[in-house]
Amino acid sequence: MTKPWQQCEVHVVLPFAEAREMWRRAELFDVDKGGRYDARGGCILIWSASFTGDHERAEPQGEAYLRWHTPDEWHATWVKFGWDTEEGGSEEMVWQALELFAGRSLR
Repeated sequence: MTKPWQQCEVHVVLPFAEAREMWRRAELFDVDKGGRYDARGGCILIWSASFTGDHERAEPQGEAYLRWHTPDEWHATWVKFGWDTEEGGSEEMVWQALELFAGRSLR
């Protein structure tokens, strides 16, 4: 039986421009382009491998949810992380991915 994903609420408020730049960086490393990320809507999914090449099995490992224009129109807020421990995901892995996109610590 598959265990449910672990989740935690977070509250990281960023200037809107910085959040948009993080999103752009995640899109540069999209799973369809050889990366491990899939940025859609208000969620970035972190995959175990890209969808290109010889990878037979790519599974989602983590996720981060962003609310655009929260708390106001000039900001965006990371609100929730999720991770699948059975696929090697962890809260730390999600933090590391977002900090990579931000180019700085977010904690």
